[in-house]
Order: sequence, then C-alpha cells, then structure tokens
Amino acid sequence: MTELNVNETTRSIRWLHNQSFFAVAQRRYVFIYDGHQGTKLHQLRSHLEVTQMEFLPYHFLLSTIVLPGWLKYHDTFTGQIVSQHRTKLGSCYTMTQNPLDLIIHLGHQNGTVTPWSPK
Repeated sequence: MTELNVNETTRSIRWLHNQSFFAVAQRRYVFIYDGHQGTKLHQLRSHLEVTQMEFLPYHFLLSTIVLPGWLKYHDTFTGQIVSQHRTKLGSCYTMTQNPLDLIIHLGHQNGTVTPWSPK
C-alpha cells in the first residue's frame, strides 16, 4: 500500500483485482495507479467526471457513473468499454453492487433505486 497526493478533487477510489492496483476518480478523469509505488499507470479518458465507481472482481469490470447520468462498464483486462447505459434519471451519486452477480444498484436524486447489468 502507498500514500498518494494527487493535488486535486478525488470523488471515488476502488481496489482492482487485489491490492496491486487501484482506480481513482479524480476531478476530470479516472486514473489507475500501482498500489505499491503510487505510480500512475493508465488514464481512462472515456470516463469523464465520474462520481462513483465499483469493481466487479469476478468479471474484471470497473463500473462508473458519470455526472450526466451514464453508467459505464470498463473491462480492465482488455481496456475496452463493454457497455454503457443512459439512466434517464439525471445525475447519480450513490452506487453499490450485488457481490453474487453483475447487478449494480444506483440511487437517484428522486429516491428511485435502479438495478443495472452490462447486457
């Protein structure tokens, strides 16, 4: 583990795979860092202004919710976006996962909770 100062707003942090890598949703982009040295490894430019993240370890998927209300699933093995969904309920600041399957639950500003899967 390492201590890291990114000198900007950080909205969410998630471990990836194990404690070797972690993703940080910073002010504009999501960055992936080495967990031992704190070295910046990747910049995910397709994830702009992320508010929450969850990592699905059995499927190697990083799910993010973006400010205008888009849910994106990013395959951390291939580096590609697997799927993306427009929530149609505006910005979302609450996200959690069901550890038994691929379902991501989003809590919206109007009190609605919606389940999502990559398919």
